[in-house]
Amino acid sequence: MKVGVVVVAYNPEPEVAANLRALDDHASLMVIDNSTTASESLRAATEEMGGTYILAGQNLGISRALNRGFEELRRQDPEVDAFLCFDQDSQVQSGFISTMVAHYEALIGENPRVAWLGPRYVDSSSARPLDRSGDGAEVVERATLFTSGLFLPAKTLDAVGPFDPSYFVDHADSEICLRARAMGLQNFQVPAARLNHRLGATTFHRLGRRTVRTTNHPPDRLKSMTANRLRLWSTYWLTDRRWILGTDVPGFLQDVLKLVLFERNRIAKLRAIAAGLTQSKRTRDSVRPQVST
Repeated sequence: MKVGVVVVAYNPEPEVAANLRALDDHASLMVIDNSTTASESLRAATEEMGGTYILAGQNLGISRALNRGFEELRRQDPEVDAFLCFDQDSQVQSGFISTMVAHYEALIGENPRVAWLGPRYVDSSSARPLDRSGDGAEVVERATLFTSGLFLPAKTLDAVGPFDPSYFVDHADSEICLRARAMGLQNFQVPAARLNHRLGATTFHRLGRRTVRTTNHPPDRLKSMTANRLRLWSTYWLTDRRWILGTDVPGFLQDVLKLVLFERNRIAKLRAIAAGLTQSKRTRDSVRPQVST
């Protein structure tokens, strides 16, 4: 199975080149840099691995950048069977790509309704798994998956369609997952495929006997996340309201509670969330953060 890798960068730090070099078993590599000026270290690392570096010259957002990467990879190699998406701050652990391919081939042989696969995330700074609910399982069905590490079979992508470019950054991944579910397809997490990832500015806190995680996003990002989340609920209410009410609404409320208990700059962040709620009611367009982080 031929896999094409698309990495989206934005004002990349020098360590991004090391993240690229960890992709040792990819078939083809495409880096879309959403910066206004080129990163020579990233260009050099990409070309060293036989990949293609494209400077967008502007911030296209995650959806448009990934879609462009898919198009460019297919133009270079029409026989690409699947795509893997990565953020610039994610680094695969050993055997990541082969693990994803093996699990997809095993799944699709038994279940033709498989859409996308996602990995288990490990916090880059603490080495803690960000989710332990799939311990011991080969695969776990999920309603939504994150963008980084997302495995997209090309034929399924043709059927479902590319990322919705109106979701500039936030919830572009959730939207394409819920769209696949609305078509009767299923998304799965592969716990054996591990991806070191930085989700916001993650910190861990004690709450009684539990350890809770906060992401510490800035206010502007929280505004766009909230507005796009409500847009997502509105769009997929008829097809996925059980997940919305049973999982995502409680998750949203828990995130707000953790913000109040543990994060700094609480007042500004709560105001940003309120502004996102208000803006979502006024428009169906995706909200774009001033700075993509």
